[in-house]
Amino acid sequence: MSMAHAADGEANVFEGYDDFYSSLPSRLFSPADLRKVARGGLGEPAGDFWKFTLDGGAAHVLELRGPDVILDGRRIAAARAIRFEGEPPAPSLGRTARVFANEEAVCVEGVPSSASGTAVRHVRVWLIKQPYGPQAQRFELPSLFASCLALSRDPDGIGFFKASYRWPEGQPEALGLTLTPWRLQGRRFVPAGEPRTTTFVEPGNLYRFTAP
Repeated sequence: MSMAHAADGEANVFEGYDDFYSSLPSRLFSPADLRKVARGGLGEPAGDFWKFTLDGGAAHVLELRGPDVILDGRRIAAARAIRFEGEPPAPSLGRTARVFANEEAVCVEGVPSSASGTAVRHVRVWLIKQPYGPQAQRFELPSLFASCLALSRDPDGIGFFKASYRWPEGQPEALGLTLTPWRLQGRRFVPAGEPRTTTFVEPGNLYRFTAP
């Protein structure tokens, strides 16, 4: 983690969103849950896939076919996902995606290769609950500066943030972000507390910021 520690009474400076999210408590995923993309070979699935073994010894294979996830041979289709309001339909992410997996859940994140300009700030996050059986459920979360590492364990569900820009009146650039907490409770998205704020520390650099 590359967080710069500030003097007493000052906010910490973070070098990116994964840096910030990893500093928060009760994370659903840790960097150790990141799975490596697999190489294709004889007898292996065609396309973009990941092979991983969980702590209990169970082996799994995840494939991405367009916007769909195939996990252990079961298709978890984008068309059946529950999508946060305002998010567009899922794109194809391909081998540039990152896959996090543990016993509780699977999360796929990434930016489509066609993205450019400000679109690269929108990181698609697909959360799969009960992932290793026929009851798997897929949820597509708010994408602005998102990450699987932003997800948290909550007594009533799974927590996440919806980010929005903080625009000072009359200024051409955003001052920082407002991170509004939400919770996935069952199959519903519900508000979950007071917003947090970040403040950019360099003009034009949206990836270096302070947060109290």
